[in-house]
Amino acid sequence: MLKKNNQKTKNSRIFVLLKYLYENTDLEHKATTAQLLEYLKSQGIVIDRHTLATDLELLEENGFEVEKDAQSGASNQYFIENRKFTLPELKLLLDAVSTAKFISGKKSEELIRKLSDCTSRHYQGKLVRHLYTPPSSKYDVKQIYYIIDQIIDAINLHKKIGFQYFDFDADKNHVARKGGALYINSPYYLVWDDSFYYLVGYSEEKEKMVHMRLDRMGVPEILEEDAVSMPEGFRIEEYATGIFGMYDGRKEEIVLECDEDMMKYVVDQFGMEVTTWRVAEDRFRVKADVHVSPPFFGWVFQFNGKIRIIEPEEVVEEYRERVRSAI
Repeated sequence: MLKKNNQKTKNSRIFVLLKYLYENTDLEHKATTAQLLEYLKSQGIVIDRHTLATDLELLEENGFEVEKDAQSGASNQYFIENRKFTLPELKLLLDAVSTAKFISGKKSEELIRKLSDCTSRHYQGKLVRHLYTPPSSKYDVKQIYYIIDQIIDAINLHKKIGFQYFDFDADKNHVARKGGALYINSPYYLVWDDSFYYLVGYSEEKEKMVHMRLDRMGVPEILEEDAVSMPEGFRIEEYATGIFGMYDGRKEEIVLECDEDMMKYVVDQFGMEVTTWRVAEDRFRVKADVHVSPPFFGWVFQFNGKIRIIEPEEVVEEYRERVRSAI
């Protein structure tokens, strides 16, 4: 029994040591042998330098990369440098959580706090210091986690889902579309686009692929019926690239003529694989499949004539009509 208790005490001691190193040390903030012994003593754990060295070696042997900085004439210093996420990776994740409109302010704070715990306390301040999201840009969707969970389960089970879909009325109240009747969908993908989260799946009612915002959905019900198989030849990369602001519209092959300095915007929208060719020293053309919609026309309009629709003629005329109707 004494041996068992000693082993339990040793395990607890090593856990306390690891927790301290993980939370308080990094490449810029290291702990000396004396500091580690003093901290352990403050936790009611009294050991000598030899035992501490043995514990640190045991952590290293078990995959915890405790680095030792042994400088000539100075006390050894210990720290944990390699973690699950690097600081830039954590910053990217925190920025994504902070700006995601489908995650409520409260949920964002919870996620940011959890992600911040993946680094030392010294770096936590650096991570959150410059984060700011206007409160008005967040939607208070308390059920978003349940919605995501249900959709992922349905995709994995290859089952259809049924859910209500909501709009806002003039008083900002949620109003269910179709009088509250369920939308039936065969779910295939979850897509994050422009700070919103979308379900991409097949609608039997519309007999085509559709995308719907998760923050406007009720919690889906997983149905007994098997999902419809994904349409042959469907590629999510092409589907998402051709849709502006995830706004539905008829699919058309369009040709754009662009000034030389517009290529960066074309690549941002359509990707590096889009078909382009020069038509003059200072102009080039683009051929791409897009869903013709108000966001597409708005995207073209913002460049003040530097990107122009050339083909097909009916899309050119529709664009002219929309510009005239806006005056």
